[in-house]
Amino acid sequence: MSSVDTPRAMARLGEFAASLRDGDIPVAVRQHAAVVLADTVGACMAGARAPELHALIANAPPGSALMLGTGARTIPGHAALFNGAAGTWVELDEGHYGSGGHPAIHVTPAALAVAEQRAASGAALITALVLGYEVAARIGAASRLRPEVHPHGTWGGCGGALAAGKLLGFDEEQSTRVLAISASTALATSRQAPLEGGTIRNLYAGIAGANALLCCTLTEAGVTGGSHDLETIFGRVLGERFDEGKLVEGLGSHWMVTENFMKRHACCRDTQGALEALNVALAPSTWHPKLFRRVREIRLYVPPAARAMDNVEPVNTIAAKFSIPFVVATWLYHGHADIEAFEAQAVANADIRSLARRVSLVVLSSGDPADALRTRIEMTLDNGEILRGEAARYMGDFDRPFAPDVLPTKFARLTASYWKQEEARQTFEAITRCDEIADIRELTGSRLQVQCS
Repeated sequence: MSSVDTPRAMARLGEFAASLRDGDIPVAVRQHAAVVLADTVGACMAGARAPELHALIANAPPGSALMLGTGARTIPGHAALFNGAAGTWVELDEGHYGSGGHPAIHVTPAALAVAEQRAASGAALITALVLGYEVAARIGAASRLRPEVHPHGTWGGCGGALAAGKLLGFDEEQSTRVLAISASTALATSRQAPLEGGTIRNLYAGIAGANALLCCTLTEAGVTGGSHDLETIFGRVLGERFDEGKLVEGLGSHWMVTENFMKRHACCRDTQGALEALNVALAPSTWHPKLFRRVREIRLYVPPAARAMDNVEPVNTIAAKFSIPFVVATWLYHGHADIEAFEAQAVANADIRSLARRVSLVVLSSGDPADALRTRIEMTLDNGEILRGEAARYMGDFDRPFAPDVLPTKFARLTASYWKQEEARQTFEAITRCDEIADIRELTGSRLQVQCS
């Protein structure tokens, strides 16, 4: 039982938000947050090309906030909607195990839109991002959502609202109030939707970002929420349990953003243990084109979080990204799991689909937290040889960081439609130096204001 109740925890978060200053955040944390910003911008720009988002561009009212990857500007709420959706679309945005979701894609679009509107400094933006991430991840960690609820569009919007409120100069009372209001605008999301091909899942984070800005407007207008709203919404309505202590334990000294993970495969994180185990099975060799034809069958032993990702007949790109059999099959076919490995042509590929049907899943549940990600593979080849591999952690996790060149290379790959490789790398570096920018529009109004070539 927590020693702090929900009203006091919410008030403490409001106080923390209002009092947080740039210098309160360690330099290493700020630098990491800037890398998270750059990585998120890359994901947004890659997703901006999705045909389904064209309507959001065509119907955007004019305004001050950039829709990344389009060269067009719109009102902040619409920009948050667009950028949040775009950043989710390619399934390459960062995430956070402790919270069970993806805080940055909920926080960044809302904060960036307000920062542009207010001509905020890069330092102010980074502080807002760290704050928003902190609040979102802590609410996620405190919550146990119902199994049917997808985490996108839920507690992340609270972080977006606090980040935007910080840039708007909210005081302690306003910060506490916007936190309560934003809890009540959390979406009733479906974890089943992406498994069945429902692309509405890709809009959840964007809608949450737009709602975050609406909540700030409502706060300024005097609207109020309830003092127990975090626990009510995330512990009873959308969730089954809520631990208020996790909202404030270590607040101001333990920074959640430093424990995030970065992604290099364009598929759900819960599918990626299979790829890690597969690479272990292949070692010391690596992928080669002839390997695909030699695979007879594959058996995967997966953690409970991957239980539902066994669809061997995905109907479209998003369903393929949430199908472990397809993820493994397309990697074996292409030698990678980049965006192209999940496009319509790949999803329709008869050879890939045939192999996916020969992949079976067995769910493991040891009860040991150390095994929460553990995945094993047994891959039988045409000569009867069985290749085995096991992985308990993934590259890109905070305790298994990528080599320094991986994220700039990823950014260049995601933004290849906008810049040549060297220019893309320079842009990535410029974003990671955001803390030095006097006016964020120096970045968004020049270097980032590009559209697909």
